[in-house]
Amino acid sequence: MGAKLDPKLNRNMHKVLRSLAKKHKLSDQKRENRSMTIDDLKAQIETTLSTTRKSFDLGELRILTVLYLLFLAPAGSRPQSILRLRFGDIRVVLARDPDGGPHKLLIKFTLEFTKTYLGTKDAKTFTIPETMFDPFLLLSPHVFLLGILFQHQAFRAPSLVSLCHLDDLDIHPGKNELPLPLRDDLKGVCIFRRAITTSIGLQISPAEPITYGMMSGWIKRIGEILGLQYPTIAYSLRYNAGNELDQSPDVSEALRNLALDHANSIPFQKHYLGRAVCADLWGILRGQKPQQALLKQSCSIGHSMSKRHPADLTPEQAASVNTDPNVRRLTRQLKNLQLGTKQQIDAQWELRNLKQRLKRLLLQKIQEDWTDEQAIDDIEHQLQGVAFTKPVPVDITHCPQLPAQKQLVTALTAPVDPTLKGQY
Repeated sequence: MGAKLDPKLNRNMHKVLRSLAKKHKLSDQKRENRSMTIDDLKAQIETTLSTTRKSFDLGELRILTVLYLLFLAPAGSRPQSILRLRFGDIRVVLARDPDGGPHKLLIKFTLEFTKTYLGTKDAKTFTIPETMFDPFLLLSPHVFLLGILFQHQAFRAPSLVSLCHLDDLDIHPGKNELPLPLRDDLKGVCIFRRAITTSIGLQISPAEPITYGMMSGWIKRIGEILGLQYPTIAYSLRYNAGNELDQSPDVSEALRNLALDHANSIPFQKHYLGRAVCADLWGILRGQKPQQALLKQSCSIGHSMSKRHPADLTPEQAASVNTDPNVRRLTRQLKNLQLGTKQQIDAQWELRNLKQRLKRLLLQKIQEDWTDEQAIDDIEHQLQGVAFTKPVPVDITHCPQLPAQKQLVTALTAPVDPTLKGQY
């Protein structure tokens, strides 16, 4: 624990990796480390809540997926450390505004579980203040966390069971904060838990957490539905946090390294600083006002977002994998095997897995080629005097939103009353 690899062994290991990459004609370039900006995050959250093209076993899992992203975004934390948060790692506080405004809720969360292969690291606590008159409730972690806390009756005060009760609370004169303690029996319970089947139907598991693989799959799928060119990964938010902290005049280099859990600046420069240089260098060199908003948009994960981007194979494309020689061979073998035997079951699984892999590779190829091919199509249409191709029709193969989902999306996307009375 805590020991680094021998330098010679490390060099030899990378030499073998380069040799294997060359042998199998693999790229030696790193994965794109594009950031997910706040605008990209808002679109990701809205799609997570509103789409019916990605189903969740329980509606609460949609809320937990959004809460995961909102906890990950400001802290720039390692994705798995957020997934391992327990109710005991959360502290909710009603705080007095030093500027004389209304009391505000503070969310404090402590990350105890982080990467430890180089030794145990100190736990860090992050604080997220409530934003008054926030025009986007979709970007409010307070809304989603309180929903989870009230859903599970997590507050220790027995009468605090509804959001409207928070409006009745005040802070004692002479104090700056009123803690809102959570139940002691929930301290060791994970916040992000999966759904399980019980005798009365699907429920949130008492103890089984959502795995990183599950959450990553959900996030990636929403990105595909959103029409993003690059795969959506949780680390996109960590990249964004690192780069935003690096450019903020209110954050020192030491504080940035502390937030990102880095011992020094080398990991940030090597892995997190965007390789797509997000700065208007030409404008800076010419003494002009840098077009930073344009550059930030162009270098983000959402730069090529399009609802036209293919997220699934068409029935014809999916059926085309049946012409693959290996699929045909396995199909012929399967017909000659006795139903129910081990050989027949194994062959059936092999055929199913092969088809899924071929479909996944085909979709990946189509998605990679789509941006340029669609651009050429758009250019040709415009130069020939033809308007843009008709909008993508509504996919009627996906069920409409259920009433509860529709009500949730409507409430979270409704304009916020910009008055103190409307805020409450």
